[in-house]
Amino acid sequence: MAFGIPQARAGLRDRQIGILKRSISYNDMGEAVESWTPTSNAWAHVQYKDTTESIDAGSKRAGKMVCFRVVYRTDIDETDRVRFDDKDFQITGLTELGRRELLEIETYRMEGQSE
Repeated sequence: MAFGIPQARAGLRDRQIGILKRSISYNDMGEAVESWTPTSNAWAHVQYKDTTESIDAGSKRAGKMVCFRVVYRTDIDETDRVRFDDKDFQITGLTELGRRELLEIETYRMEGQSE
């Protein structure tokens, strides 16, 4: 147990996630097209935080908040996304745990959201 963080043990990081970076390309008409490109993978401890509801265009939609804990790294920021179980999650926050031992990636995904 390093620095009192039990999640530092490798056995708890038993799920593989992908890190996606935003890229912009242009179609034949010169319009910008956004896509998400996989750049790396990491082993993570997954913790489901909460299910929330929002009203979108007059209908209720549920969303999931999920935290992923990975070995500390500097190549992830809030503009990236996480892919887990073939679903993409928007990064809402990053927290360093310990002395650059772990990185907690807070994410959000609307139910029914297209990739």
